[in-house]
Amino acid sequence: MKSILRIIVFTLISFSSNQVFSQSSKCSYYDSLKIMPSFRFYSPDGTVFTSDSLGNKNSTVIIYFKTDCPYCGKEADIISKNINDFPSTDFIFITRSSDTADVRSFVALHKLGSNKRVRFLQDKEKLYYKFYAASYTPSIHIYDKNKKLKLFAEGILIKEELLKYIQ
Repeated sequence: MKSILRIIVFTLISFSSNQVFSQSSKCSYYDSLKIMPSFRFYSPDGTVFTSDSLGNKNSTVIIYFKTDCPYCGKEADIISKNINDFPSTDFIFITRSSDTADVRSFVALHKLGSNKRVRFLQDKEKLYYKFYAASYTPSIHIYDKNKKLKLFAEGILIKEELLKYIQ
């Protein structure tokens, strides 16, 4: 009986320490350095967009999304309705979806296609997970104009939370 109890306790301790380890390793290498990684993604028309394509005058909000994610849609709506409150911010929406029609539908549905500071990009080479440790959509990285990480969040951020971290 004691040996079974020891095995159970040992198993629980092992499981708990693995959980703690996986939680502490959630932060990506770039997030731990608080810098924006050099990246390469594609616009729906196939044009390459890199981190060097960003200027250094604006803050950047990178949002990893899925075209069929209702929470991603809510985040896009928040940004769309409040875009004028973010005059010095570029928004980069990144998706793994290879279906450009789905991406274009998402853009049209959430009325973000006409703003030049909002870009929708596809992760055709599946590089996002190499740079970021995000597990959920939407996943949001906010960088200042010097490309230093100010916030990593998973889930919806309301206008006030976005404004708090954008310079």
